[in-house]
Amino acid sequence: MQYLFGPVVGLVERLFPKWWEFLQRPRPLTTTTGMDALGLERFLYESAFWIVLFSTLFLAVPRLSKALAPKWYDSLQKGHRRDLPSYAVCMVHHFYLVPRSWYRIWIDYNLPASMWAMRDYGPLEAIVSPFCIGYLVADSICYAIPNFSVEYIIHHVLTISIVLAGVNSNNYIGRFIPHLLVSDTTQLLYNTSWLLKRVGGFSESSPVCMTLELLFAVIFPCVRIFVMPMAFLCISLNGANKDFGLARFVFLPLCLLQYYWFSLICRRLVGILSGSKPPSKKKSE
Repeated sequence: MQYLFGPVVGLVERLFPKWWEFLQRPRPLTTTTGMDALGLERFLYESAFWIVLFSTLFLAVPRLSKALAPKWYDSLQKGHRRDLPSYAVCMVHHFYLVPRSWYRIWIDYNLPASMWAMRDYGPLEAIVSPFCIGYLVADSICYAIPNFSVEYIIHHVLTISIVLAGVNSNNYIGRFIPHLLVSDTTQLLYNTSWLLKRVGGFSESSPVCMTLELLFAVIFPCVRIFVMPMAFLCISLNGANKDFGLARFVFLPLCLLQYYWFSLICRRLVGILSGSKPPSKKKSE
């Protein structure tokens, strides 16, 4: 592993030495797991609760939209009516997790060295696992599978496997949870623009929407092409990936999926700049 990714590590160490040093902190002395912090009963109960709640929201969004604003709802294109519940429910999920993840990274980055050894990340980070499971399962059942969205089905299955394996791993893994979840910053930006245009009446050329989509394109490579893969690489180089069992083989496919989505973004940008706008991407996970 070190031989294979040595050049990547060397480049990151030269360009972002503080960041790599931050990721490479030694493991805490505590050996508890995320499940130790939650307890199996609480994990199952909360996961079921969020699955039901998010699924209910998926069903409620189109019905409430049609009941409260029938003319507006009927004026939406068929594809937009199909996607509306997913975008709306996604925002509920990400409006909590994205700010929380950036905050947790900031707190961890500024943690005094004297506290590194005793830090127990299990109780701090594993609590978001049922919330993530609930959203991913609900989106799979209510959106991805009914719409035969293969790439999102793959994404959800891979992510769920990582969450389940991670919550049963050494609490050290917990410190990387925010590094993975900040990737949803991109979706928060893109979905906000999408909803403003369909619900808020903003035009395609609205400065607000264009700014949000520009930020989406700029931040995507930062959090999905750099931060997420570097977190997985650090886990693997430190040997912590063994705690994931077979789920450790999901790391690479999940990262490759981000590069695939980034290629679509680049293709779209090239199309816009050249004057031949290609079909827009439906969602960004």
